[in-house]
Amino acid sequence: MAMAMAMAMAAGGECAGDEPEAGQLSRLSASVERLGAREEFRFGLITDIQYADKDDGAFTDEFGRVRALYFRRSLQHLRAALSEWRDQRAAFAMQLGDLIDGYANDAERSLSDLARARKELDAHDIASFQWHHVVGNHCRYAPRKPLLEALGLENGRSYYAFSPAPGWRFVVLDGAELCMAAVDADGAEKREFAAVCADLGLDPASRAEWNGAMSRAQLAWLEEELEQSSTRGETVVAFGHFPLSSDGAMASPASHLLTNAESVLALFRRHRDCVLAYFCGHDHFGGIGAKDAVHHVTVPGVLEARDIARFCSVAAARDAANGSPLLVVHGTLAPEHNSHR
Repeated sequence: MAMAMAMAMAAGGECAGDEPEAGQLSRLSASVERLGAREEFRFGLITDIQYADKDDGAFTDEFGRVRALYFRRSLQHLRAALSEWRDQRAAFAMQLGDLIDGYANDAERSLSDLARARKELDAHDIASFQWHHVVGNHCRYAPRKPLLEALGLENGRSYYAFSPAPGWRFVVLDGAELCMAAVDADGAEKREFAAVCADLGLDPASRAEWNGAMSRAQLAWLEEELEQSSTRGETVVAFGHFPLSSDGAMASPASHLLTNAESVLALFRRHRDCVLAYFCGHDHFGGIGAKDAVHHVTVPGVLEARDIARFCSVAAARDAANGSPLLVVHGTLAPEHNSHR
């Protein structure tokens, strides 16, 4: 099955260049038509909002870059995204993790910020609009049970799949399922993380605490999902918090990858007949790459956006001639080229 993805910026911007203003994202329909495609639905992408009721901050990262953090302002950018998605008539949005920044030693403050962010998520007037959430490592600074309830994952399952339209399957992964920085990481979670690392020949102590991993049970579930979609001839789009590949000049750095990224990539490779793309966050600079015919897109994080919101609008379409699937992405993509390279 032939599959493709177009990543475009409106108003003459480049895919990995200047950040567009929110109002510049209104040419999605024209892009779809220009590609000779038939649009089927639209959705939004946003990640690393990391809201917190605390003053702006800054830090120096592993590559020596000074990074500014705008904790309270992130909700303004969320509002800008919701306004744009209303104009775009998006059916839903994928929140790709780290909705809150959280506090390693204060679960109650984390829950308070989570409640404030949750309220803002619902403050929209988009008819029939839905949120679909990914759990990020910062989310795990809130206890797991109230976290999943706040994200509408009340069955306690943090990874799941849904079909937004016939022929499409969206698979949502939880890379923070095993997270050693979590406020409630218990002995069972730590043992499973150690077992996953052992399977990969890794020393658990070598992984940064803000990295995460998927359990072996989740990997088995993913394999079953992909097998079923392949049998049904569906197009799979996957979502997670952590990048999976550092291949390519504009890809996310290896230090930000999911601990067992290679296990997920092996499944994607085995089912590349149906997997079109993987979208994630975590690396706030963003990244773009491809691996085994699957597109990998790290959406830039909201937290480090001062004046211009970072988010994407996506049209899922089919080639009008042969019916092959196509994703047309407008928005902020890899604004800094991951300039550590």
